[in-house]
Amino acid sequence: MRWAWQHPARRISLGKPSGSSANNRGIAAIEEKRARERAAVTTTGIGVAFERRVDEPGEDGYRWLLWASDGKEAATLEAAVSRTQAIALDSEIPVLALQRVIERIAGNFPAEKRLAALVATSPLQLRSGHFKDRDFEFATGPLSP
Repeated sequence: MRWAWQHPARRISLGKPSGSSANNRGIAAIEEKRARERAAVTTTGIGVAFERRVDEPGEDGYRWLLWASDGKEAATLEAAVSRTQAIALDSEIPVLALQRVIERIAGNFPAEKRLAALVATSPLQLRSGHFKDRDFEFATGPLSP
């Protein structure tokens, strides 16, 4: 299989979704900041950070809440992958791979409206074809694009 190994750092588990709590607000603030920081080092000028899984039991696939930022503004968006597409990706997606894919997709939108256009796609439907082998490469640092 193409991506049989997994990044040892953070992985998005396709197990149970995170519950909502006061702790999620603290996580949101951290991830919003991380998205702003990543925006400064990506080629598209958009940084993405993973907050939590938000799909409901019985859904066909998985949905995640993420933060996207252009370095000035930040907004949440959802990304989703069907169960079939997840199987093609070995059922786990490293957080960094998810971030890289969405940051690359953001580059398809005009620079002056990139963040707003990306957020308008929410929930962004991901397919296995969106992922490139380089998305699964190890990071050289915490903000590696």
